[in-house]
Amino acid sequence: MIMMMKMLRHFSSIECGWVWFVGFSLFVCGGSRVGVGVGVVDAKTSSGQGKLSGARTELLLAKFPFSPKAHGTVQLQVFAKDMYVDEQGLRFHMYNHEEWKAALKRPLCQDKVRLATASHSILFQQINDVTNKDANQKWKATVNTRVEIRSKDKPQYWYFTLDDCTLELYYHDSQIPMLDYTIQLWDDLGDGSLTHLPADEKGMAAFHTIQFLFSMILAALLLFLVLHHMTIKSNGQIHLSVLMVLSATVLNALSSLFELVHLKFYESNGVGSYTLDAMACHCEAICDSLLCICLLSVGAGWTLPSDVLPPLSGNHPLQQGWMARLLEGFRNPISSLVHHHPVTWLGVTILAAHAILAQWGRLYDDDFDCYHSLEHPPGRALLWWRACLGILFWVAVASVRSAGSSSRCPRALEGFYAKLAMIGVAWFWSLPLAYLGANWFLPPHRKHQVVSVGLALVQFASLLALSWLFTGDSNASAYHRLSKAIHPHSDLSDLTNNTNTSNTQHH
Repeated sequence: MIMMMKMLRHFSSIECGWVWFVGFSLFVCGGSRVGVGVGVVDAKTSSGQGKLSGARTELLLAKFPFSPKAHGTVQLQVFAKDMYVDEQGLRFHMYNHEEWKAALKRPLCQDKVRLATASHSILFQQINDVTNKDANQKWKATVNTRVEIRSKDKPQYWYFTLDDCTLELYYHDSQIPMLDYTIQLWDDLGDGSLTHLPADEKGMAAFHTIQFLFSMILAALLLFLVLHHMTIKSNGQIHLSVLMVLSATVLNALSSLFELVHLKFYESNGVGSYTLDAMACHCEAICDSLLCICLLSVGAGWTLPSDVLPPLSGNHPLQQGWMARLLEGFRNPISSLVHHHPVTWLGVTILAAHAILAQWGRLYDDDFDCYHSLEHPPGRALLWWRACLGILFWVAVASVRSAGSSSRCPRALEGFYAKLAMIGVAWFWSLPLAYLGANWFLPPHRKHQVVSVGLALVQFASLLALSWLFTGDSNASAYHRLSKAIHPHSDLSDLTNNTNTSNTQHH
């Protein structure tokens, strides 16, 4: 019991930061749900608010992939507080993917709408229902229609817009009221069944189920190893990187669980749960942050004794300037945190950047977890951010394996770092490579599924490989013989002070 209390005391100073950050991220994603003010309504696929003008003659209401050989069912409701003076120009248009790509290249509204498959008038009627809860909405228009899917062998994306081309012909912006809309979309599978679930999300529920189960099995094995080493083995040692991988694995499992429940709700009512989907997105972001920091720290030589690591002073490029300062901080991350080393701010930036990009991406699509989506600016920013961190990781590993004539890396340790380099480079560069592959080789209806499944497999494979690499004992590799992590009989100074004892050093 005393040993366990000491362990908890050691962990608290390190893990408390992760707990606070996880709680803050989930608070942000839950609070943003309240802040946007979008209510949950059954049988809704997309809803929002917008105002047409001469500079903005169209509103993109929704994008939806329909199954091949199916019929799409669409219901649109538009509300306005004030009367739409000239509603003859207000139209509801439907485009398939090819038509929409061509329409985006047309500068004028009139040229765009000529490409649409179908066009419907928007005719407002005054609301006289005295039981209407929203007294601000005085006018209502409804459109009910079907979409004939031309594709017979693959899903097809369709785009739905509300536009008024007369706004670019003569100025009357002041007469245009604010419009609130709710559009419902069903995928009619032809057997009498209707589903709100987009065609490119089919099969994802089964995949998330499998990923959740395998992630939980891996997390359980890691937890068993941690408790076994801490309580049963005589040396009572466990590397801090194992705890980071364990936390990342649990977060990966929670992300799949939240997304799975959201998908089940969405399939039945077309709405799902914004909060669960946001939590899935942020759990994935925190998982990525933990892996980034873990790979960079271990790659730079975290917990290795000083007589193995090359000195960060000399003529080699890796031993000079700001790069040497970063590598020094990653070699002693806990000491850097205590003494406010510059690398601490990089760590905070890694955490904050992933959380901000995750929430920013939800401004473009809040129906499904789009954290790794490559179709919007936050997703592409994440791509370049990951690529830059991958270069830094490669430099960190190179600083340990070969730093010119001052290299001290034992031959036995090179094998460990060769494996770590392969795992880390594969993880960091999986996102950029997925982006290039999706753009070059995949049709639009396949991008979401292939990229999502591919990146999730890389994530789990990386967690599995790091678990195998980090959980060995002193007989597994030179890294485990040389490095030290947490010992239940040591005090906190062993985790923060950089001593020069070669084989008993703790960072």
